[in-house]
Amino acid sequence: MAISKEERAARRRERYRKNRENPEYVLKLREQDNKRKSTPEAKLRKQEYHKKRMADDENRRKKQEYDRNRLAKPEIKKKRAEYAKKWFAEKGSTPEELERRRIYNLNRPDREEHLERRKEAHKNKMADPEYRERRRVSGNEYQKDYFSDDEKRERRKGYKKEYYHDPDNHERLIDAQRKHGASDKGKNTWLKRTYGITLEDFNAKIEEQGGGCALCGVAGSLKKGKEYRLSVDHDHKTGKIRGVLCHKCNLGIGHFEDNIELLTKAINYLKQYNRTTVSAT
Repeated sequence: MAISKEERAARRRERYRKNRENPEYVLKLREQDNKRKSTPEAKLRKQEYHKKRMADDENRRKKQEYDRNRLAKPEIKKKRAEYAKKWFAEKGSTPEELERRRIYNLNRPDREEHLERRKEAHKNKMADPEYRERRRVSGNEYQKDYFSDDEKRERRKGYKKEYYHDPDNHERLIDAQRKHGASDKGKNTWLKRTYGITLEDFNAKIEEQGGGCALCGVAGSLKKGKEYRLSVDHDHKTGKIRGVLCHKCNLGIGHFEDNIELLTKAINYLKQYNRTTVSAT
């Protein structure tokens, strides 16, 4: 008696379900699947299929949303961290792999969105004080371990020399440094690192002085057509902040080496010259 297609499909499903409960059968299937996928033809077919699907904006958006939801799970995060640690220990730091990853990141279709997501994620993480402290400690330990290796240190030195001597990279870095230095964030970072004050403290000091230099009162100075912003004046021996001066006044005090006697002599000298000039007229 012939059986129908529905009965045949039901028997096949039942047979498949029973086989899936057998660990040896599952392991055999997995080995066959891995062997089939590891062939160059299978890898090429998978790449072509993925490229074709990702060319569609809707498919790419769905894939990105699926990846974000999947990566948000703690167990997936833990697995990825363990795999990444093992992978980088084996072959992640080879020059060939680093070059492959660099080219991929430059040419990926969702590069702009990817960079925005990374910036937002980094901003959210850095808002946590505990994370910032862990990052600082781990960074210090990594740098200490990295620069204690002579081979790594020489390799890094050679890479930096080759990178910075490239005219395109050099111009791009100079522009980035100028933009960062002109921004409020760059000014704040420089003031903190150099003088231990914030941009708010600097602006408050200017307001306290009446909006300009503590000596001449101007809001800035010009030299060869270039505008100089007000500078922080501090005691070079103690490091104590004394005030905010314009470029000319700051240089004048610096040339006199903060010596009150020399400044007094300069004042008397100018007074004497002025008296001589007035009497001669």
